[in-house]
Amino acid sequence: MKFDRLWERLFEYVNEWASAREVPGGIEVTFRTAQGVTRTVEVVVTSAEWDDYISTIYGTGDPRATPFREKVLATPDTARYLVYDGTYDWQPSEARELPGDDFNPGPGEWVVEDAEGNVIDRFGDFNGD
Repeated sequence: MKFDRLWERLFEYVNEWASAREVPGGIEVTFRTAQGVTRTVEVVVTSAEWDDYISTIYGTGDPRATPFREKVLATPDTARYLVYDGTYDWQPSEARELPGDDFNPGPGEWVVEDAEGNVIDRFGDFNGD
């Protein structure tokens, strides 16, 4: 399936249950909530990211095979954006960009165990000196 057609199919699919409009860096999706309120969520995803997402994870060009609709409709009221995080998931956000990853596990070590669970080798953190 051609890259452009996958992007087009996403818009066709969204227009079945909401209203889709292309915006720089994504799609603006307007829909009615269960309470009858009109809501707009900006989905931050490029056509290349969408191509990667639907082709790699789902192996199909059909957006119906994905949880995309459920993710958009479940975006909390406090989040204006639904951001594709590049790891095949979607994150509700108050900003177009997700905060940076500040994960720091601290010092530690890897161990190698034999079949009985005995440690046979250790690989600890080092400072490169």
